[in-house]
Amino acid sequence: EMSAAHAAEVKNPQRDYPLAVLWSAIVILVTMIFGTLAILTVIPTKELNIIAGLLQAFLVFFSVFHMNWIMPVLAVLIAIGGIGGAAAWMLGPSKGMLVACQDGSLPKSLGKLNKRNAPARMLMLQGVIFSALCSAFLLMPTVNSAFWTLTDITSILALLVYLAMFAAALWLRYKHPDVKRAFTIPGGKVGLWAVCLLGFLSSLFVIGLGLFPPSQIDIGNLVHYETIIISGVIGGCLLPILLYWLNHQLSRN
Repeated sequence: EMSAAHAAEVKNPQRDYPLAVLWSAIVILVTMIFGTLAILTVIPTKELNIIAGLLQAFLVFFSVFHMNWIMPVLAVLIAIGGIGGAAAWMLGPSKGMLVACQDGSLPKSLGKLNKRNAPARMLMLQGVIFSALCSAFLLMPTVNSAFWTLTDITSILALLVYLAMFAAALWLRYKHPDVKRAFTIPGGKVGLWAVCLLGFLSSLFVIGLGLFPPSQIDIGNLVHYETIIISGVIGGCLLPILLYWLNHQLSRN
């Protein structure tokens, strides 16, 4: 989904970007579904670690072939892949926030670019927020539960944005039907309703799932866990509103 931040950089976005999304969806679904099935085939559900399940599966596979020496190599490669993914996730949202700075929704000083055209101040602000979020590791009983809690909050916040986008797509199609769109869903209004309803209901369903902790992770007190999840989601929703309000107050003064 971070590719949307770079959609305007391709040669023919109207043609190439939807094709790229289609091929990406196919590749992601095939690799994720069959990869997950492979793990579930060799690791009993009761023994599966929801965080380290991938390494567990590799350990079983390579133990059969007496290749345990390769496990540290795989762990390093997975860590490198995680760092690469984190880099994409850090730069993608910062580019979106850069647009908010440019249109006056956030302080323009935050959107200042360095010599490599990267929003350095925005990235520093992200670093501060990330450091604050890491306090979850002090509030939860285990590292796994803290990692899961942060992932859960992030996923719910992302899905809330999707709820708003699916609703906005329907609203804008009817309120401004004559505006030329960069991308159009095939099937006219029927296709638009089908995609938006499916996306909205799927997102709502997954948000509901996020409120139920997995049995494999020790989250300690359930009320404590739910309080952290709900507080994190509310805080994540209120922070941009607060920044928007402060920016307008400063602009008036």
